[in-house]
Amino acid sequence: MIRTIVFFGTGGLFTACYSNVVRRLPLWRTPSLHIICTGVGLYLGYLGHRFEETSEDRYKEMIKKHKNAPWYPKGQLLAERYAREKQLIPDEEEVAVQ
Repeated sequence: MIRTIVFFGTGGLFTACYSNVVRRLPLWRTPSLHIICTGVGLYLGYLGHRFEETSEDRYKEMIKKHKNAPWYPKGQLLAERYAREKQLIPDEEEVAVQ
């Protein structure tokens, strides 16, 4: 998603500004530092975005290579979690009877 890239880019800009503020220097003392930190942040955000987008395909490829590896679709895991939580919480009717 684009917000991952923007988040990391903003983080890079924040890092440059914060490092100057902590040292009690003018906020925009070295603009090149801001450009470098923002660029690094954007690149890390792009890598994170690419990782998020291709993770499901990579998992499917790993399952093809290693047939015994346990992997379940996200929907199945959420359904199982919901069923477990529902068993832990007693129904309203059962509480009223007791």
